Amino acid sequence: MNDQDGYARLSATELRRRCGEETERFLHGRPFDERACVEIFRRAVCDGDQECWEHLHEIYGEQVQNWCRRARNAPAADHEELAAVAWERFWHGFTPARFAQAAGIKAMLAYLRACAWSASADDARAAQWTISLDQPPPGEVADAPPVSERLRSDDATPAEALESASDHAALWQIIAAHLRDPRERTLMRLTLVFDLKPREIQARRPDLFPDVKLVYSMTRNVFDRLRRSPALQRWLAERDS
Repeated sequence: MNDQDGYARLSATELRRRCGEETERFLHGRPFDERACVEIFRRAVCDGDQECWEHLHEIYGEQVQNWCRRARNAPAADHEELAAVAWERFWHGFTPARFAQAAGIKAMLAYLRACAWSASADDARAAQWTISLDQPPPGEVADAPPVSERLRSDDATPAEALESASDHAALWQIIAAHLRDPRERTLMRLTLVFDLKPREIQARRPDLFPDVKLVYSMTRNVFDRLRRSPALQRWLAERDS
């Protein structure tokens, strides 16, 4: 009989209890039995078991946040949000095929830690981009229609509405203030700085945007948020006065 077979018959609740106990031993460098944890990962990854996914978050959630703190030690960093991005990357990247190839729980946690570090690294790069928003993005069209007209147009896309704003440092600061998480900052950086189309963004970052519809909806949400922004309305009023 496979050494793992007995654990396949345990309830998710019992697996969660045993895995939690063994994880404490593992984190403190003591001998541990990984079989309950491996079975929770198997059910979550291979069977799509939502209860086991929740158990993984309960068991390893604090550890993932700690990895994010170590990788992104900045006062403004939202480590809970970074951890959420890390879990999403793990969910999309750690496939059943990867599970089959993983050499036990250490390999699975190493992949999860890599997701935490990459999410934190992306956030750091996005923060550098935000700090430099007083500089125009490359490739602006000098004779583009005024940004005030484009932002008032319900038909304007975010890229169209913002492409003529290169000389408006205050406007770029407003944009930065309305981005809620690392994924939105990545989206706006790829859209406005690199001038990528939604399908190009999805192809470049499938870990963050598994479906191109998500790129469209998130971009639309950010742009709608900007339209409702009192700070943006004040900027427009001051510009037109």
